[in-house]
Amino acid sequence: MAPELSSRQTAGRKLLRWFSVGSAMWLAGCCLVVTVAILSETSPIPGLLLLYAGVTAAMSALAFCCYWFDKRRAIQQGQRISERKLHLLALCGGWPGATLGQQLFRHKTQKLKFRLVYWVIVLLHLALVAWCAWLMIRPAAPMVAMG
Repeated sequence: MAPELSSRQTAGRKLLRWFSVGSAMWLAGCCLVVTVAILSETSPIPGLLLLYAGVTAAMSALAFCCYWFDKRRAIQQGQRISERKLHLLALCGGWPGATLGQQLFRHKTQKLKFRLVYWVIVLLHLALVAWCAWLMIRPAAPMVAMG
């Protein structure tokens, strides 16, 4: 019989489940952006956004596969992928795939130090995207007439 979870542990698991769904939606959005850009002759999507979406989709697929492979090696007690490399994949844009891999394979979810570094990487990505979105939607600075 499984041990009872505290309300704090239950809340933490619910938050992780919500974030996994959010990561899947983010990844799907990135794939959609790339698909729209490829299928349309005149893409309404700015080039940097398209580049970020493409890199995120590709690195997420790679990160997801690496988490699967590392979990498999952990079970078989084979040579593992280093935590540094897993973090590098997340930093290079693979954080949505890494989140899905962590939750689906239940891998690297207990090591506090690993999780802290990972969530700092995710926050950096979210801050970067928020900053780029702000740059795209902010009103243009008024032109000052030179007399």
